[in-house]
Amino acid sequence: MQQEITNLSSVINPQRPFLAVVAGAKYDTKIKPLYAIYEKVDHLILGGVIYT
Repeated sequence: MQQEITNLSSVINPQRPFLAVVAGAKYDTKIKPLYAIYEKVDHLILGGVIYT
């Protein structure tokens, strides 16, 4: 459990620069999390159906 808390801490307070890569075919399941990710990342790379 301690390892899970440590891992969660690095997700909540990521090291900088923070890059997110999001790709895939199911656009409707990714759009809401994308808004949350966009607020935290320094750079965002989109691929797959989301990019088009």
